Amino acid sequence: ERLAALTADAAACAIAERFFPHSSCAVVSPEGDYGSALAAAALAGRLRVPLLFCGSAGLSAPTRETLERIGATQLLLVGNFGRATLAAGKAKVERLRDPVEVALWMQKHALPVGYLAAAAPADRVVGQVRKLSLAAAVLAAGRQGAVVTLGTADAPAPTVAAVRDALE
Repeated sequence: ERLAALTADAAACAIAERFFPHSSCAVVSPEGDYGSALAAAALAGRLRVPLLFCGSAGLSAPTRETLERIGATQLLLVGNFGRATLAAGKAKVERLRDPVEVALWMQKHALPVGYLAAAAPADRVVGQVRKLSLAAAVLAAGRQGAVVTLGTADAPAPTVAAVRDALE
């Protein structure tokens, strides 16, 4: 089955409405934050809820309409949304700033993290195998785990060992 969409936002809305027509929860990630999107994708996969995106100005009108149509009463926001306006109607909003907070949230909500998939978000633009980090979200969701993003010189991240220690 094909779903027509011209943007990532439109594609996420179409997928949400087609495969999650009734979902009390949705995961939202900033559209420009690839590392957070990887962690958000694993969380959405584990929860079996839709993953939607938010632009710098906030939730788009189609995203807000999709959230209303599917009946989402809880939004899990993964990543740094900056100054984005996240008017979500009556939905309860919970913010998870980074992949570590996502993993800790999973543990707290009876989603044990038995596997950590390390991802290098910078592989979107550098390296021999571009976007290999996409596999991290699939592996984490499929193996009952979470994604941990590797840092860069400009933005260091915790080591996998530090995250594992935090989860214990």
